[in-house]
Amino acid sequence: MIIEPSEKTLNELRRKYHVGCVACGEGDPLGLQLEWGVSQVCGVEGRFFCPPVLRSYDGQIHGGVIALILDCAMTNCLFSYGLA
Repeated sequence: MIIEPSEKTLNELRRKYHVGCVACGEGDPLGLQLEWGVSQVCGVEGRFFCPPVLRSYDGQIHGGVIALILDCAMTNCLFSYGLA
């Protein structure tokens, strides 16, 4: 049996389990407010603006922020497959 990722499942699980997440939670006004969607290659994709406060050097995102985004992407990918 092949399980396909679902945008609906992704959004339902994110709202159920990650409402306060600093990366993707809608309930954290100071968070990054990352929005994820199912990509055409069975993963997730998203875009965000990096404010200057999250940069380490001019034009570079801090490594800790990159790790946060990767962790969030992995979690939202699992959500898209119905895994929480």
